Amino acid sequence: MKASLMFCILLLAGCAQKPSEPARALDFPVSAYTLIDQEGRAVHLEGVFPADRPVVLTFMFTTCKTDCPQLAASFATLQARLGSGTGRVRLMAISLDPAHDTPKAMKAFLAQFRAKEGWDFYTGSDADLRRIRHEFMDRVPGEGPLMPITFMRSPRDQRWIRIAGQRSSTEFMEICVKEGVL
Repeated sequence: MKASLMFCILLLAGCAQKPSEPARALDFPVSAYTLIDQEGRAVHLEGVFPADRPVVLTFMFTTCKTDCPQLAASFATLQARLGSGTGRVRLMAISLDPAHDTPKAMKAFLAQFRAKEGWDFYTGSDADLRRIRHEFMDRVPGEGPLMPITFMRSPRDQRWIRIAGQRSSTEFMEICVKEGVL
């Protein structure tokens, strides 16, 4: 638990850093992890990355009062822009605080942002969540980890993109359009 708390403090300490340009990496296979979604179901992570759809993934926690609401607002804006095609893009939030992010807490967080089909929140063991985050951080180059980071897999070339730094919903939408997510 102390490790999770320290990681969250370090994450928030870097939030004032200026956003950097998105950095690209090749698509890569995600290792086999079993996580729990907001419905309490066990989910195999490698099975939730559909090859035929864009994926937008971020790391956050439900009790966050700084950057996480802005990240969630960007996801909500993206879903609003997608209209009835919300399931066309896979939106994923992976917990940074598994001690508090229970399925009930994650479901309430998603409801607060009016999440629709295609937007899921996952938790798991502290060790697995750290390994997943490091897997993305190691394979997709760029700045971090001491700032909000979102990863996007472009449908055009199946490459992962690291979007580091806090972005307004408008800036986030511009990146989504540029990458072919919208």
